[in-house]
Amino acid sequence: MLAALVVSLRGDLAVALDELAAAVDELARERIAGLEARLAKTSRNSGKPPSPDGLGKPPPKLRGMRRWPGWFAGDRGGPAAGF
Repeated sequence: MLAALVVSLRGDLAVALDELAAAVDELARERIAGLEARLAKTSRNSGKPPSPDGLGKPPPKLRGMRRWPGWFAGDRGGPAAGF
């Protein structure tokens, strides 16, 4: 009688452990999916400020041709030509 109870309880415990493992696995997958979604967001595709992007952010796009201040079309030698 006691042996049958022990066998029954072991079976119940095994079923409970399987259910618990499945629940933990499902919660872990949901959490990983949420964290990956958060990780994929940058300041360019969300409302986040640029500071959390870290060092991996792309360089800013340059608009037009950058020139030295004081560099005119007729100058030779760049901005220090007049000195």
